[in-house]
Amino acid sequence: MDHNTSQDVSKTTASNENVSKSQQDTADNQPAKTYTQSEVDGIMAETRKKAELKSAKRFEGIDVEHYKTLLAKEESEKIAKAKEKSEFEQLLKATAEKLQSKISTLTAELTKERVDTALINAASTKRAINPEQVARLVRDNVKMLETGEVEIVDAKTGKTRYTDNGDPLDIQGLVAEFLQTNPHFVSGGTPGSGSKSNTTLNGVQKVDVAKLDMTNPEHRKIYAQHRKTLGY
Repeated sequence: MDHNTSQDVSKTTASNENVSKSQQDTADNQPAKTYTQSEVDGIMAETRKKAELKSAKRFEGIDVEHYKTLLAKEESEKIAKAKEKSEFEQLLKATAEKLQSKISTLTAELTKERVDTALINAASTKRAINPEQVARLVRDNVKMLETGEVEIVDAKTGKTRYTDNGDPLDIQGLVAEFLQTNPHFVSGGTPGSGSKSNTTLNGVQKVDVAKLDMTNPEHRKIYAQHRKTLGY
């Protein structure tokens, strides 16, 4: 009896396998399903709808339009602040340029008054033939400080110059020193009290230093002799 049962089970299994194989053969032999354009469009539309629903679910409870408005407002504020900053920087730059221009103008005017004019006046007082020329020749020795004070310096080293007494040299002293070293820049005239008179050359000719041409060797000899007679 058990032997018959095993045979029945084997037959049943074989039969099922034959049916499955037959169904598989039938499926393999069937042509692939084709879709019309309308069906494709429908499938795509359904896919988009599912994607939109999924995306909408992510923002569920959020006012998207309000969020966009906030972003636009924030961007506008950033642009406005950048514009204000740019305008402020431009205004600051323009103000600084105007201030610097005004400072430069005032400095130039102060320098002209305390240096250039002062040099010319000092040269005129000391009877320079051409005060403006003397002022130009000694100009490099005068320095205008930021404080507005005038300082006499060595043109080569830039160091402050002092008198024999240890006091800072002033414009009057600078011009006097220059004219003493270069007397041909001084106009001739009646000597003052206590000064040495013009000495004659060979006991006859008076020397007018202002008329000497120092580029002329003969005049330089006359000038050298003149200084000897004055005790220099």
